[in-house]
Amino acid sequence: MGAAKQAWPTRAGGRLSKVELLKALHSDVIARLAPVGTVRTALQLRTPIPALASAVTAPAIVKNLPRHRLGAKEHVSPSSGLTPASPPAPLQSTMRLFLLPISTRRSLVYCEKLHEKAPKDRSILDKLTLKANETWAAWEKDEKAVGNWKKKVTFYGNHALKRIPYEEWGLKTLPTLTDRRKQDIIDGKAKHEILFPGRYLKQERVTEILTKLAQERQGMHRSKLIWSVVIMPFTAPFMLVPVIPNLPFFYVLYRAWSHWKALTGSKYLEFLLKHNQPKPNPSWALDEAYTAGLMYPTRNISRAAPRPTEEEADKVSGVVHQQTNNESEDVMVLQRWNGKLIAEQFDLPDMEVEIERAVEQVENSIEKKEKLMEQKIEQEKAATGTPDQRAKDALPDHIMHKIHDEAELVAERAKEAHAKEAAKH
Repeated sequence: MGAAKQAWPTRAGGRLSKVELLKALHSDVIARLAPVGTVRTALQLRTPIPALASAVTAPAIVKNLPRHRLGAKEHVSPSSGLTPASPPAPLQSTMRLFLLPISTRRSLVYCEKLHEKAPKDRSILDKLTLKANETWAAWEKDEKAVGNWKKKVTFYGNHALKRIPYEEWGLKTLPTLTDRRKQDIIDGKAKHEILFPGRYLKQERVTEILTKLAQERQGMHRSKLIWSVVIMPFTAPFMLVPVIPNLPFFYVLYRAWSHWKALTGSKYLEFLLKHNQPKPNPSWALDEAYTAGLMYPTRNISRAAPRPTEEEADKVSGVVHQQTNNESEDVMVLQRWNGKLIAEQFDLPDMEVEIERAVEQVENSIEKKEKLMEQKIEQEKAATGTPDQRAKDALPDHIMHKIHDEAELVAERAKEAHAKEAAKH
């Protein structure tokens, strides 16, 4: 009650402006919080301005201020009006590779871009890619074209892009493998970190999955790149169509570039794993985000609800494992709406669309398999003439035993062949 009032700073000639006053409020909060270790720097404080003002007048609520989230970059939003109390940190030198399980059997690899190239350092290909992206974005908003053809082109084009496998999109986030990057990897100058949700993906499987993603699609991307280049001349006649650009040519050109980018990205990942493999690091921030996505039904509820505890994360991951029936079934572990929260968690806005696209494709794939299985069961039941009996259930026991023996023999031979093939490599 008897505490002295805060003496707010003033400037010569009058009172402080609103912006200056908010900065003063912010500095006062930092001064109050720093001694008790609630925050380390202003860069880690993500509190709205009204909360800052309340914290000044009511220090008792300091304990309720949000702490810095694990794994997120430290920054101050330009629109927040906050001024860093210390010089900004240098550019991050460690490239983060994210291995994100979409389901219990399928995962997305995403590589963080450390920083954008300066305009003068961009290659011709980079400039062309940037120009194409800007043109596409402009077409999506253009309503003045005759017949609204630009918006129609982007509408159907975006549907076509959604059909590109998410694995290809993920590989395209990796850098191109140049001679300089090879040497940096060998010399250990290029630092990498592999992050994954440890409760939803076993650490011993991380290298296996990354190696598979790096190697299994190289042949396909190489062959489709060649075919795209071969097809390009056959799209030349479409150049005679007035007004509308040669869309078939540009689509084939884009697919050629996309396959080339995915191919070089897969080679980069393969080279990294062979010569200077970074140690996989389980991320609690990812575990927390995955658990929240499975616990809560919507993004808004997830934002408002308490963050999951480690005990809750263990329970939820245990339920997921039970649903796989000893890993015999594929179960979704990531929600589409959760992509935005994970992207915000790590301050990687481009990650959001990659996650959403991957989740949509995997969901559709699992649904199709389930429908095919249901149709197969219905057909088998119809063939037996009894609704509760499938065709295989009507076979005599000695026939079933013979079928099982033959199946085990085939499986054993396949296993031996696979072992011999692995020994050769």
